[in-house]
Amino acid sequence: MACIRLFDNKTRKSQSVALHHAQTYSIHRYAKGHMGTQGYYLSPRAAGRLVAYAQNWYLPIDLYMDAFCTHDVESLGVNPALVVRRDAMTARTGSTRGRPSLKEKLTKEAASMAPQAKRCIHNSAFQLKLATKRIRGLDDR
Repeated sequence: MACIRLFDNKTRKSQSVALHHAQTYSIHRYAKGHMGTQGYYLSPRAAGRLVAYAQNWYLPIDLYMDAFCTHDVESLGVNPALVVRRDAMTARTGSTRGRPSLKEKLTKEAASMAPQAKRCIHNSAFQLKLATKRIRGLDDR
């Protein structure tokens, strides 16, 4: 069950693991979400999972979809991207001023600590599961 993003992953220091290779494309599993909703494929089962976990809505949709450790809908992407953004539109919530204040920066950092820790644990479990599958595959030879 996954959401497959069809656009480039714009997060800094993006890390991914290739899960499947086709002729000219590959499917990657990302350690951090893509930050956007420009284009994606979502199965009915994954859509149901996202809706089921969205009872208390407090995040923008792209950040909620990227919170795979909350709803277990993995963050996958097509490489190279099939959808390309033509504009340089960026969004920043919370302040209408050009630069955030120190209080805004500290509040943002404090609020992101728990989701970052949860994502780290989820990614570690995924890597362990992937390594276990590889070891089992070697044992079967």
